[in-house]
Order: sequence, then structure tokens, then C-alpha cells
Amino acid sequence: MDYTTALDALVRWAEWTDSVRGVLVTGSAAVGDVHPLSDRDIEIYTHDVESLLEDESWWNGLGSSPWTWCTTSSCDSSR
Repeated sequence: MDYTTALDALVRWAEWTDSVRGVLVTGSAAVGDVHPLSDRDIEIYTHDVESLLEDESWWNGLGSSPWTWCTTSSCDSSR
């Protein structure tokens, strides 16, 4: 998984998406303490969660990877 490419794509998408208010990288990657098996923990802050759930074109643009989608109440790793 090329995380740099995926994160760059996510940031470009977020810059052009009015409902996104912030993208935050957390966990070990945020402090630079990563190793080859590290994942990336990313939080997306939006005022319109429903639009992101209904239109997954943004999600598909991140490439193939084991992404897990979480809201404040649940997670779905089937995407």
C-alpha cells in the first residue's frame, strides 16, 4: 500500500469538498513512529456525513486497500 499516494489523493479530494472541514492523521503515523506494517488512522470531519455515505466516489478514488469506514457509532470494514 502506497500511503503517501492515498493520503495525497484524500487531501486533494478534501480541499475540493465543501462539506469536509478537516482531515486529521492520528496514531503512530502522526508522530512519525511508523514501521512497514503500520496502518494509517485518518479522521475526516464533515458537517454532512450522509452525503459521504451516499456517494462513495470519494472512497473509491483512494485505491484498493483494507480501508475501514467508521462513524461515531459504528465501523464497516467491508468497503
